[in-house]
Amino acid sequence: MFLPNTFTNVPALTLGRACFDQWLIKDARTRGIPVVDITRVARAIHQNHEYLHIDGGQQGAYWGEEARRNLAIYGGVPHTHTLLDVSHELSEDKSPAGPIAPSARSDKRMDLEIVYRAHRWNSQKTWTFAQRD
Repeated sequence: MFLPNTFTNVPALTLGRACFDQWLIKDARTRGIPVVDITRVARAIHQNHEYLHIDGGQQGAYWGEEARRNLAIYGGVPHTHTLLDVSHELSEDKSPAGPIAPSARSDKRMDLEIVYRAHRWNSQKTWTFAQRD
């Protein structure tokens, strides 16, 4: 969530393709806007769906022409601004936990790497979602 008018100069990214959400994190961090991970207190649910509306299906959504254009706009290198790069976390009691310490960021990187590998492994069939404890 961001305040209204946080993003007034969003480039022509294609929604629902690779790098759109990462561009938001990158832009906010570049401009010194706090990016808060609320994973511990809010469950994000992504609808399972087919990719029939996209040329190339799921592969097209992540690696097709529109995804490659998003990546170019994003900066050309994928995954440089992800949940690993948030500035703050909301704690389980819903209070701001403040800036993330480097040691906590390292633990988070390991957690997300495990989830990423699980997603990548299952991407041949369908996306699956792992729950972080």
